[in-house]
Amino acid sequence: PGLPLGFLSIRQTTSILGMVRSYLALVAAAGSSFLSQAPQTNATDASAVANATAATVGLPSTEKVYIDGTLIFQGGSMQNDLNKCRQFTQKSKREVKVCGNGIKLTAHLFYKCEDKKGYEKHVVDVGSCDTGKDSGHCEVYSPANRSTFAEYRSYKIQQC
Repeated sequence: PGLPLGFLSIRQTTSILGMVRSYLALVAAAGSSFLSQAPQTNATDASAVANATAATVGLPSTEKVYIDGTLIFQGGSMQNDLNKCRQFTQKSKREVKVCGNGIKLTAHLFYKCEDKKGYEKHVVDVGSCDTGKDSGHCEVYSPANRSTFAEYRSYKIQQC
């Protein structure tokens, strides 16, 4: 209370310095992953970032995902899109095609890729995840397979 405007209290200064130290530690830990174009994650510790990076190395360009005929994922250059929850657009027909044997698309009835209790049967995996199949193998899923699929709201592309 007795300080002129523009000065911070010791408690405020200590709090800000703690946040800066945490931020710098996170940047230092994730720096090498960022430079190697690691996938973006919400991870807050260096081991989680390292595990996510190791898990997505080496997907060939034959791994592809299409929604309504539009390519939305391809191994190699688009690996940053793995493990991120995305929303189907309102106008989407929900025609999903997954090619390759190393990725799958998991579709959810609810937004934010939520698996609500009692709705587990409304989670659909599209993709073979079978290394015995040809890398050019594709699986297609749409409301023709299950009429309620037209109401699904979110999806996540994951490595098998």
